[in-house]
Amino acid sequence: MEWEIQLKTKGLNQWILDAEQKLTQVRDLLDVLKTEEAQFKKVWKSSAMEMWEKEFWLLLVKARRQLKEMQKLILLLDESACALAQSEKKMEHSAEEI
Repeated sequence: MEWEIQLKTKGLNQWILDAEQKLTQVRDLLDVLKTEEAQFKKVWKSSAMEMWEKEFWLLLVKARRQLKEMQKLILLLDESACALAQSEKKMEHSAEEI
């Protein structure tokens, strides 16, 4: 009987690192937007600006909440990846003994 073990942890770990990097980029862009909004506010003063600004802040808060939730999910996935890595190590060890 021929055994074939396919290890997936390395690819999963890379995906997690990539996702964390993208989340960091999004947070950085949101910070830039926040700064640009402050500069924009100095130039455009009207009731339309006030309405736009309220909507902007609501969307910004919503985006930040969603980023936090995504970060929590990625942390859970990372824990699962560690458990998978341990399982793969045990499988490799067991396969070597066969």
